[in-house]
Amino acid sequence: MQQARLQLAYAPPAHAEHYEHYFHMPLEFNQAQTALILPIQLLCLPSLFADPVAKLQAEQQCEQQFRDLQYQPSIAAQVTALLRTHTGRLWTLPEVANALHLSERTLMRRLKDEGLRYQTLHDAELHRQTVIYLNDKRHTSESLAAALGYSDTSGFRRAFHRWFGMSLGEYLRREV
Repeated sequence: MQQARLQLAYAPPAHAEHYEHYFHMPLEFNQAQTALILPIQLLCLPSLFADPVAKLQAEQQCEQQFRDLQYQPSIAAQVTALLRTHTGRLWTLPEVANALHLSERTLMRRLKDEGLRYQTLHDAELHRQTVIYLNDKRHTSESLAAALGYSDTSGFRRAFHRWFGMSLGEYLRREV
């Protein structure tokens, strides 16, 4: 590659004489920046390493990533995803807004635009998690409360009644 040259942004090291053996091109040390300068004619030559299958796969990946960037999930989907990935934690509206890099008012407004309220989404997710935990018959009301992030059982019992329209005891009697 005698038409190409390598510019290096440092002084020649003690072993500089070995560089040309490995790079097979003229070298220039003490340059403003490191650069590989190639002749323009190389652009017209087909690549020896061209792989049409790899090219197609790369194009498909790029197109998918572009589509992914264009898709913005609804704010409700973002809130639900956040709640689902952090089970066992009772998220407050300010915490969710902060995690989504929004103000509380913006989060509430966007949810309202989708016809929802934060409390509705929060309750729906806790209801879903409760149903999952209730499938394990070993859970007590205390362990259920703890698993969902409640610090006291009474708050969990009130929420359970709100979600299911009955007490935990009534629910368990019906399930037996």
